[in-house]
Amino acid sequence: MRIARGGGIFVFPSLGLFAAVLISYPFDPHPWHLTLALITLLPLVLMLWFFRDPHRQSDAASDLSVVIAPADGRIVAMEDRDDGCSLSVYLTLIDVHVIRMPLDALVKSVSRLPGGHRPAGSATAARNAAVEVRCHVRSGEMVIRLVSGLLARRIVIYLGPEETGRAGMRLGLIRFGSRVDLELPAGYRPLVRIGERVRAGVSEVAVLESSSTVSPQR
Repeated sequence: MRIARGGGIFVFPSLGLFAAVLISYPFDPHPWHLTLALITLLPLVLMLWFFRDPHRQSDAASDLSVVIAPADGRIVAMEDRDDGCSLSVYLTLIDVHVIRMPLDALVKSVSRLPGGHRPAGSATAARNAAVEVRCHVRSGEMVIRLVSGLLARRIVIYLGPEETGRAGMRLGLIRFGSRVDLELPAGYRPLVRIGERVRAGVSEVAVLESSSTVSPQR
């Protein structure tokens, strides 16, 4: 099982504690050791599950006109405007929390925005602390906003300014439940509806209807 980069700080201490209990058992083989082993196994399993980073591959990732989901979760907001469209994906604690690039793009800036830590599924989550990634795509500017939640207090970003990310590439990690907001430039039309579940790097969430063929460039 692949562990998400940035998740080891939680996984390895849990693994070390469980290993210490098993190693000490032959020197003090009491029944309480088995109970303690089960108690320490639970957080290890939870951390392994939460910070899992499964392989994802989609045929849509090679189609420059198709936008793929940046995160696992449920669509909780969506807007289709003349100047572009936007959507929000809410991640629960059981979803994969590795965030992926929705399109081939050139990262222009990465900014940490101050704010609160309200429940990510609430209407007030827009004022939460977040990391905003602004990218240049073939038809304009794309904004990916990784929003913190009630438990999510740390967002790890893998790509920096002037780095090119391919569709489906790992962009970052949100530690514990939160949401991802995606803003697309004019010409894109959403393919999903509110309440629909999507998978990062696999599900198609929007499509470019304009005839623009400009590719990401510096």
